[in-house]
Amino acid sequence: MISRAVAASCLLVGLPLSALAESPIEIVPVVEIPMLDFDAIELEDVAREATGMAPRYAIPHESHLSPANSGLWEVRRDGDMEWRVRVQSPLATSINLGFERWLLPISAEMTVSTSDGTFALRPFTSLDNKHHGELWTPPLPSDDIVVSIIVDPKDRFEVEANVALTKINVGYRGFYDIPDLARSGSCNYDVTCPETAGWENEIPCVAAISTGGSLFCSGFMVNNVRNDRDPLFMTAD
Repeated sequence: MISRAVAASCLLVGLPLSALAESPIEIVPVVEIPMLDFDAIELEDVAREATGMAPRYAIPHESHLSPANSGLWEVRRDGDMEWRVRVQSPLATSINLGFERWLLPISAEMTVSTSDGTFALRPFTSLDNKHHGELWTPPLPSDDIVVSIIVDPKDRFEVEANVALTKINVGYRGFYDIPDLARSGSCNYDVTCPETAGWENEIPCVAAISTGGSLFCSGFMVNNVRNDRDPLFMTAD
C-alpha cells in the first residue's frame, strides 16, 4: 500500500510578474498540488472498475491560471518576451494540462517540459488553434513540469487574454503498470496474442486515448472511402 498523504488542493506559491532576462528555473513561480491520497484513490478505483467505469490514471484539479494573473514574464536577450510557470505534485507519475481557453497569435510558441529538461512535448503554435478554443496536452512523466510561452512583445496582451490553464491532472499510475491485471479488456485482444495473426499491418492503428486528462480507453484509427487521410478514430463502447 502506498503511503497516505494529505487531501489534494491547489496552492499558489509566489507570483512575481517580471524578472531579469532568462532567469534560472529556480525563481519561476510554482503551482503546487499537494501529494495525492494514494490509499483512498486505490479504494476508489476498485469500486469504479467493479461497476464498469472507464479506467482512471490521473486526478483532475481545477485551476484558474493565465499569463495575466500568474507566472513570470521576462524579456529575452533576442527581444521576445517569455512567460513561464511551474507545476508540481510530489510523487506524481505524470502531469497533464487542460487549457479550456487557448488561442495563440502567430508570433507565439508554447512548450511544456519536465523541469529537469529530460522530456519535452513538441512546441504548440497558432497552427494548433482549433474552433473549440481548447488545448489538452499529453502526460509528461514527471512530478515537476514547466510551461513556457515565447511571444513578440506586441502580442503579449493577446496571450494574456486568450490563454487560461483550467485543469491540472495529476497522474498516479500508467496504462500498464497495474499488478496482476491483464492488459486487454473484455472488448479487445492484446495485439501480442496468437489471435491477431494475419492482422500485423492493422496492429499499429490501435491506441489508448485519454479523455478529460484523467481517464483512458482503447480505440483504433479508421480510413474512409475517400482515402483523404482525415484523422478519424473510433473508440470502444
